[in-house]
Amino acid sequence: MVFNGVAITGKSSNSFTNPNAIGIIRWLFQKSDLLPGLVFMFISRTNSTSARYLPLFEYTSNTRIVVLYGLRIPKTDRFLLLLFWAIKKFTKFRRNRYTWCHETSVKSKFGISNEILHVDDPTYSNSELEAIKEWQGRLKKSNHRGIVVCTNKFTKNWIEKELSLSEVTIVEQGYLPIPNATEKFPEFSCVYSSPYIHYGGDPHGNHTTWGAGLLFDEIIEPLSQSNPEVKFHLIGHLGSEAKNRAQKLRNIVLHGFVSQKQNQIIISKCHVGLYPRKHDHKRSIKKIYDFIGAGLPVVTYDLVDTSVIKELNLGITVKTEEDFRKALVFLRTNEYKYQQYTKRILSISHKFAWPTLSHKLEQLYGA
Repeated sequence: MVFNGVAITGKSSNSFTNPNAIGIIRWLFQKSDLLPGLVFMFISRTNSTSARYLPLFEYTSNTRIVVLYGLRIPKTDRFLLLLFWAIKKFTKFRRNRYTWCHETSVKSKFGISNEILHVDDPTYSNSELEAIKEWQGRLKKSNHRGIVVCTNKFTKNWIEKELSLSEVTIVEQGYLPIPNATEKFPEFSCVYSSPYIHYGGDPHGNHTTWGAGLLFDEIIEPLSQSNPEVKFHLIGHLGSEAKNRAQKLRNIVLHGFVSQKQNQIIISKCHVGLYPRKHDHKRSIKKIYDFIGAGLPVVTYDLVDTSVIKELNLGITVKTEEDFRKALVFLRTNEYKYQQYTKRILSISHKFAWPTLSHKLEQLYGA
């Protein structure tokens, strides 16, 4: 499959297929490089890897990706990260062959070239703000430019207000295009995807991102009684108490933890994406864009986290649990309105595919 001129394989393992990605040893002995951009990436073999940065750089064409892959030995990542940091530090003058270097941590203190700082999950704390100010000051002192890349308007406005000298641009969260279209499940299916789905006494039962109490108690169980024909597909690692809770409900289908590719395939087979969270981190949530990429209308609470749904009219935003349940029933019973949502989503979803966002990111090199 070719997407906007870029070959899409659907590959989602923790490794790069981009020919511009090379191992750090090979890079150390590379005499010259004509690519304008540079990014260092550590890819763990035992822990999760950023669901944003790997696919974002996978589809770049003008960026040298210097990679250190972790070992398949538990508890070695910390040592390798320190080694990786040391190599970056002692080879910093090799960076001046590149016009732009990417940094995914504000703690990097090189300032040897123009830098693009990625602020993916901001805390909006004073300490974070001071760190960005220091980063900005280092670049200004060395006569280099700095551009901050964030994922939404709220973060952009916050940084621009607090740091008037910063250049800030938005590169949204994205999704992995799937080569082949998939058929829908025969039943009207809602989908929720999360690395962890915990409940009650599970380790993350009360976590603002991974706790599923509201989903089970206020959405799935009431609808299992009033609308038993509605199915709920859960993708992710379920805690023991979450499993026990799910087993008591007949309208749940469990898929467990799957790869990014399989996650997108399952989502594509469903009809509606769910984001049953009331806590607002004021960030962009990647799973929302997975739903958009699959052409699914989304039902969510009215949050900054999910503002793209309301702004672009890609689903229904609600205030209460009752309204959440009503929205799902409405989408199941109103075929005309459901099709309106899906057509609109499919007409704009390409804007959030990783190949599109990679191209958008690299346009900064010519700014």
